[in-house]
Amino acid sequence: MMHEFSSHLASSASGNKFFRAHDHELHCIPQDVHHLSIIPTQFDSEIYFSSFTELRELRTLLLVCKSQLESIDSQFHVMDVKALDEFFHNFKCLKTLDLSQTDLRELPESIGYVTSLCFLGLNNTNLRGLPNSVCKLFNLQTLELQNSAFLVELPIDIKNLTSLYHLDASKEHGTIYVPPGIGQLTKLQTLTTFTVGGVSWNCKLSELAHLNSLKGCLHIRSLNNVENAEDAKGACLATKKLKKLSLEWCPSGEDVESDDRIYAAEHVLDALKPHLFLEELNIKGYYGLKFPSWIADHTLSDLVSITLDNCYNCVKLPTLGTLPVLRCLFIQNLRGVQVITSEFCAAGIIINSKNFPKLETLKLCDMYNLEGWYDMLNGDFPSLRRLSIESFFRP
Repeated sequence: MMHEFSSHLASSASGNKFFRAHDHELHCIPQDVHHLSIIPTQFDSEIYFSSFTELRELRTLLLVCKSQLESIDSQFHVMDVKALDEFFHNFKCLKTLDLSQTDLRELPESIGYVTSLCFLGLNNTNLRGLPNSVCKLFNLQTLELQNSAFLVELPIDIKNLTSLYHLDASKEHGTIYVPPGIGQLTKLQTLTTFTVGGVSWNCKLSELAHLNSLKGCLHIRSLNNVENAEDAKGACLATKKLKKLSLEWCPSGEDVESDDRIYAAEHVLDALKPHLFLEELNIKGYYGLKFPSWIADHTLSDLVSITLDNCYNCVKLPTLGTLPVLRCLFIQNLRGVQVITSEFCAAGIIINSKNFPKLETLKLCDMYNLEGWYDMLNGDFPSLRRLSIESFFRP
């Protein structure tokens, strides 16, 4: 989101309103600049925010990381920022601040004074936590925290950011927990990750109930912490115009799941039927014995991609052959499946029709107990271009 803006600043800076400077050129910055981007010249650049004391009209400050510049090799952390506390006290009219990909480890409490702030970018930093004063930024519309490796939870009063439209706290490894009350942010359009449960609190899935402006991608993690189907149904996923939905259960550590946990997982997934216009569905770690009927519902007519990963208790594949525009299907580590039958392709459900009419990519991987695939009809998979079958022997 900020990449396009920062690239624009870096390429079209003109006059004193927009200005681009390398880290060794801070003395050249005009005092009446409104929008400023700083570019590092080396990996371990240090930026002292006390250098900006005289820039009283500053509205935008972007630290442009090397990975955003085509001419410089990508690096992870590129700047060490200093003297932020004084900066926040003096620049209360700042609207856009991007400190992404810096060595930032602590955000001062004084961030709460910058009440005009609309955008705060903190992607790929070393932050251990956010001060609760962040929750005083009542005009904040976008908060980006992607891949903050050491950040584990958001401040308890995040519910006070009622102007927030976009909250991205996703990361490849680990989890950033959101606190109870997140459901009060009814303007939210982007909530990339929602983890049920928490470290300091227990955030329930029903917090999603009134977030009906959500769109784009949503990854719901730790669904094993959902207490019952009613809580799952309370999330009202069918009212959210999501394009991509990922549903993930975490393993219990037991070799065999109890009957109660299997039963609960099946009812929870059944209650999580998404919006009809969903395009991509990922299910990971699900330990029910069967998939819900809605996954094969022909009303999900926009589904383009489905991934079923590590659903190890499922004994048969869902009926997916009638999905009209499904193009990619990835099935991995469903070790409970011993045979694939005509039910998978929906043979005979629709007379004189070809099953999987648009499927182009099919990948089956780590199906260690699969013994055979039977009753596939001539004419099925008419659009198939890539078929991958991997690791079918027990390790």
